[in-house]
Amino acid sequence: VDAIPNPVFYKDAQRLYRFCNTAFEKFIGYSRDEILGKGVFDLHTPDDASLHFNMNTQVLENGNRIQFEKDYEVDGDVRRIMFHEAPYVNQQGQMMGLVGSMIDITEHKRAEELRLDKEKLAERGLRLASLGTLAGGLAHEINQPLTVIKAEVDGVRIRKELLQDIPE
Repeated sequence: VDAIPNPVFYKDAQRLYRFCNTAFEKFIGYSRDEILGKGVFDLHTPDDASLHFNMNTQVLENGNRIQFEKDYEVDGDVRRIMFHEAPYVNQQGQMMGLVGSMIDITEHKRAEELRLDKEKLAERGLRLASLGTLAGGLAHEINQPLTVIKAEVDGVRIRKELLQDIPE
């Protein structure tokens, strides 16, 4: 399990850490000896501990598999972490605790935001192109009768210059 690059942990039914891999140690910033036997309120800020405690409750009391995301500061950078937690049941069907893993999805989220921004920009471009087509059509419709009027006025002007009779 230490070869897995993603943090992995196991908590018993009392929500105490009983196992973690090296990636979890690195992520949480404590050694394995400092982690094992501790609960979330011993290792996390009060807000983070409350969130994790509530998520653990869903797994341990309801037997649900859960997934949730949370922002964490890692090495001075804010990272988006996805947590997966599931009940650990022994061969006799007894709930023994929960297992969890964490995945850094920061780059995936950034790529998704970039894709959405590009889609919005493309939609804006399509709206502008439609507006341009509409404006061109309006200009054409306005120009048609003006062209006829101008031609008639030019005809009257030319006849007048040639001293021709101009009917009323």
